[in-house]
Amino acid sequence: MNQEARQRAWRLFEESVVTYRGQPVGTVAAHDPETEALNYDQVFTRDFAISAFAFLLDGRPEIVRHFLTTAVRLQSHERQLDCFKPGEGLIPASFKVTGDGVDERLTGDFGEAAIARVAPVDSGFWWLLTLQGAMNRSVGGFALCSD
Repeated sequence: MNQEARQRAWRLFEESVVTYRGQPVGTVAAHDPETEALNYDQVFTRDFAISAFAFLLDGRPEIVRHFLTTAVRLQSHERQLDCFKPGEGLIPASFKVTGDGVDERLTGDFGEAAIARVAPVDSGFWWLLTLQGAMNRSVGGFALCSD
């Protein structure tokens, strides 16, 4: 890949970064300013797992750390047996930052906004894969686990 193409790819990648309260927390699934896709303006757990490795290899672990802690904070904390609500410990399929810079909110999606309304049964695995990558790249390792 030539240098110009690589620089353009990184620039587009940077434009996909989502921030929450001034901190980078992930990347949007798709970034096309000309179309408004259903929920592609959200940070998907599965998709960010791949992006995380690019940031780690580039020596930028902070976004990975913020993503991991954000996803954990958004996980379901209610113990229940209702098959229509997320169970305790479930990591969201995606999350979205809403509001302006002053009053921002995080909203996790556990399949309610997904195109096929599918429960995020694989999100925990992608989260663990991202955590493993972060630990292998020494970005806080076990200290991150205790957070």
